[in-house]
Amino acid sequence: MRPIFTLFCLLLILSCSTPRQFSVGDSVSKSQYERLLKEFNKSQANADLASKLKYAYGQREAEYLQAISSLQGQAAPRAKEQLLNQYTKLNQFYNEARATPALDRLLQPGDVTRQITDTRLLAADAWYTEAEQLLHNGGWQQARQAQDALQKVNRWYPGYKNSPRLLARAAEEAVVDVVIAPMRNEGFFSGSNFGNGFGNGFGQSLNAQLASDLGGRFANPGRLRAWDGAMMGMSHNGANPDVVVEPVWTRWQLSPENRTNQNRTVSKQVENGRDSIGRKLYKTITATLNITEVTQETRAELELRISDVASRRALNSRTWRETHTTSQTWATFTGDANALGANEWELLRNPQTIMQPSNEWLQVKILERIYPEILQHLRSQLQ
Repeated sequence: MRPIFTLFCLLLILSCSTPRQFSVGDSVSKSQYERLLKEFNKSQANADLASKLKYAYGQREAEYLQAISSLQGQAAPRAKEQLLNQYTKLNQFYNEARATPALDRLLQPGDVTRQITDTRLLAADAWYTEAEQLLHNGGWQQARQAQDALQKVNRWYPGYKNSPRLLARAAEEAVVDVVIAPMRNEGFFSGSNFGNGFGNGFGQSLNAQLASDLGGRFANPGRLRAWDGAMMGMSHNGANPDVVVEPVWTRWQLSPENRTNQNRTVSKQVENGRDSIGRKLYKTITATLNITEVTQETRAELELRISDVASRRALNSRTWRETHTTSQTWATFTGDANALGANEWELLRNPQTIMQPSNEWLQVKILERIYPEILQHLRSQLQ
């Protein structure tokens, strides 16, 4: 009640003593107030300037008190922090007003040091109560929120009640055990023999690679233990997962082969005897290459599904879309073989048959592109 009564009295006094340059209720900006402070410090005997400064001071103080009044009585922890912030600003405002004896005599600033101390205790207690409730609710996500709340308790009132013990408990319960399930496929597949069996490439070892890169089975600073679902059952050897991550191919489409042909003629100057005075003579020889290029596109979509085991609730789902193009090129030629260079002979030596890459090989190529994003996404969701 006291801040509200003080605010009422200030407004009443200000309405009776407003200088000519101001109207009742006019707001005073921080820059205007600071400018008046500087002017007064240069000319402390100026009564008109003192009146202006006193009015501006009252207006600024009333704004702080009004903000404080609007926050009092709110029980939420963040409201307590906002209240503490307002008290801190008001106390700084009072300290500036007592910077010189003349200012102190004129403005007679108050002091809210006790209110700051009391509000720090209220903020710590509010966050402590919230942390207790979160830990009572259970679950790794609530434990992480409790950790954040208890760190704020220690910020405002170190060692408050049993906060060290609760923080240790929250840290343990906040560690999330994640199982990376073996990759599987569902959805749209065409142009390939894409079944549930995979080769020994990146596709099959994706779950093992993710488990390793996420820190393995030992809790890391990111509060995470990761398990390879292909190597053990979800409750085997102590793995009692909180979260399951499922990589799923939802689309795998091979486009029809696209064949193009082009001709390219190469030439070379070769020696062709000498003239009557012994100078070398040259002639141009040519060869024409018939170049065949066969390209094929693989369009794939991989969905990463993250779900909570206890609640059976989906936590997150994201899809990556990627295209990989394979290309095979070979050539035949007509003309003089001596006109051919190293590049042409390389084309001529290429097999003149289409070699379809395996699905396992294509998986590796596609996963190599998107794996860094997959890993970063999992870290952002689980750490």
